Formats: sequence, structure tokens, C-alpha cells
Amino acid sequence: PPACPTTFHRFLSTTVQTHDRNSGQFRAEFFNAVNWGTLGNPTTNIASSNAGRILSAGAGRQVQFALKYLF
Repeated sequence: PPACPTTFHRFLSTTVQTHDRNSGQFRAEFFNAVNWGTLGNPTTNIASSNAGRILSAGAGRQVQFALKYLF
């Protein structure tokens, strides 16, 4: 099967004209939008009680909002 990408970034943006030369912009950014896990490497020390365990992972889904007023 094809490998899944580890991250999937998307954004939504809209601009609204308020007056003759003024406008506002709203933006939403989604990082790792589908929340696929990015697992770390397993512990390779066979003398450890955590041998073979994956003890770390990458960041989960993050969302960022922005509002901008242009004049």
C-alpha cells in the first residue's frame, strides 16, 4: 500500500471589504489536519525494560487563527 504522508497542512482564508480602501482578512491554518501520528524510534537497548517500546511522538493537530485589518 502507498505510504501515508506524515503531515497534511491546510488553510482557509476570507477577505471582506469594509470601506473604500479598508478591508479585513480572517485566516485559519491547520497543521497536521488529519492528526496522523508521527511516532519516534523504538528503544533499541535490549537491557532496558523499555526495549522495543516507542516512547515519543511528534506534535498532534495544531490550529492557528489570524485576523488582519488593512487600511
